[in-house]
Amino acid sequence: MAKWKWATLALAVMILLAGCSSNNSNSESSAPSGEAPTASASASPAASPSEEAKPVTIVYEAWTPYKEDMDKIVAEYKKIHPEITVEVRLHANYSEYLTAIKTSFASGDAPDLFAFDSPTSLANLKDQIEPIDEWASKAWGDAWKDKFIASTLTDVSLDGKTMGIPMHISPGGLIWYNKTALDKYGIGEPKTYEELKKASDTLRKNGMQPLLLGAKDSWIVIDTFQTILNDVAPGKQYDAYAKKIPFTDPDIVKAFDLWKKMFDDKIFQDDAFSMTEYMDVYNAFIDKQSGAFESNGAWNLDIYANADLKAKVEAVEWGVMPFPDLNGDGKVPPTLSTVGGYALGKDSENKEAAFDFLKFMTTEKGLQIMMDHFLATPPTKEGVELTVTLSPNAKQNRDTIGQIVAQTEPVHRGIDNAKVADKMYEVLTKVAYGQLSGADAAAAVQKVIDSEG
Repeated sequence: MAKWKWATLALAVMILLAGCSSNNSNSESSAPSGEAPTASASASPAASPSEEAKPVTIVYEAWTPYKEDMDKIVAEYKKIHPEITVEVRLHANYSEYLTAIKTSFASGDAPDLFAFDSPTSLANLKDQIEPIDEWASKAWGDAWKDKFIASTLTDVSLDGKTMGIPMHISPGGLIWYNKTALDKYGIGEPKTYEELKKASDTLRKNGMQPLLLGAKDSWIVIDTFQTILNDVAPGKQYDAYAKKIPFTDPDIVKAFDLWKKMFDDKIFQDDAFSMTEYMDVYNAFIDKQSGAFESNGAWNLDIYANADLKAKVEAVEWGVMPFPDLNGDGKVPPTLSTVGGYALGKDSENKEAAFDFLKFMTTEKGLQIMMDHFLATPPTKEGVELTVTLSPNAKQNRDTIGQIVAQTEPVHRGIDNAKVADKMYEVLTKVAYGQLSGADAAAAVQKVIDSEG
């Protein structure tokens, strides 16, 4: 694609997630009851004074956005729709949420609205989702897709149907670092595997952990390994998932071997598989500052909006970088392009009210509230101006992420087949512990790929 087009994409991809993965401190919360109706800038229509609106309760379940943001969104919505009560179930992290949401479905207590963080989790939850195309057409007209950046809708679509309203654009496959700590020990930003290994050795000698990875969570393990794969075997994983080449390709096996080497060389922290990304690694990196690097996505920009850690964040200079050149070819791996989504429950008995709230949350006042916290670029073509002032360090890292994305074409994040994704996490865990060779790990993944239609 022409270079100017990627520059344009970079503006759209400045940034955050996932997600990917929020740091809500409470596993469950009830939304505030709200206030009496007042004037609002929202495009959602309030009931006319002559109408007596019927009370409705809808349930939203997810791991994101932050509790304080969700409370604000619900309170603002209540001003224009006092007849609608929004019950919110927020979980501490994505892994906890995924377990809880599956329990909700199985027990007959399914929410009206819920979220997914990537094409992988969309594939996992698709049977519980009501496509939004009809609802969106009623709300915005037949040309409703023109509201959104096209690539964001691609990531929330399956079989020609739109399965949710996209979240903000958030590339994964980055490394964040504590520049203050690196400067203290004379460590520069690593550009090669050898420099990363040397930095890790120096940090360990000085009592710090090197690259933090919440390997108890499968999503960050897969993010990190997909990034390694895209450096060692560019594009080959996607051909293998599509059955164009075998997953046992020698370059893919090399990526598994490099994954094992990174553990043998103590580049990852000692107890990686006992830590979740949120909140174990997040707290170790930001609060305790016991590790100098963190494998995470652009959504980590939200550290600058964390009121609880404000003093610690502001006392440190933070940096962000792509993964270094791991295979010595002079190129860094591309970032992982990802957009999660907000979905309408297939079994909801209040779809009209649920979609109206979803619209408010994702394209109206709620979007402004979330963007101010995530410091992100929205999925809508009509931009949202941040109403918060960025610190110089926050602005620098936000700009840096845009530059990283502009320099390399972002590639697909996640594994669309949930069974393949589960097997990948299983074998990566065994390879890290020395229980499986790289060749055997690749063969195990190939077996699952072959078994799927």
